[in-house]
Amino acid sequence: IQIAEAPFADLAVSDVTAPALTVGDPAQVTVGWKVTNLGTGAGLTPSWADAVIASTDAIVGNADDVVLATFPHDGALGVGQSYTENRTFLLPPALQGRFTLFVRTDATGLVFEHGSEANNAAAAPGVVAGHRAVGDIECPTVENTAA
Repeated sequence: IQIAEAPFADLAVSDVTAPALTVGDPAQVTVGWKVTNLGTGAGLTPSWADAVIASTDAIVGNADDVVLATFPHDGALGVGQSYTENRTFLLPPALQGRFTLFVRTDATGLVFEHGSEANNAAAAPGVVAGHRAVGDIECPTVENTAA
């Protein structure tokens, strides 16, 4: 008796793009990415979610990560097939600092990938800096009434 391994997906993120600087509170940002199936088949799970994550230490998956947005994907990918996303969303209010921006596909771990999950996340090149907008402050005319 020979037992063949069932085909499985291996979802890989690449080509992550993001602006190097965002200003606003909250700021609007557009992030792009590509997900490709490098596995041996489409797998059994046709739906998953992609997450955009900010990390202060350039390591995705540890305690300092902040999930900025999650986007559902519906539709299995055959071997070698891919999809590209460009999503615009608002950053959380009062977010400021220097972050590495990651995209993680299958963010909730629904897709069986036969242990090939190291390529599920990729970073935008460089460091993304978020800054709160400084409000316009007007000083009314001040009169000295002391004689």
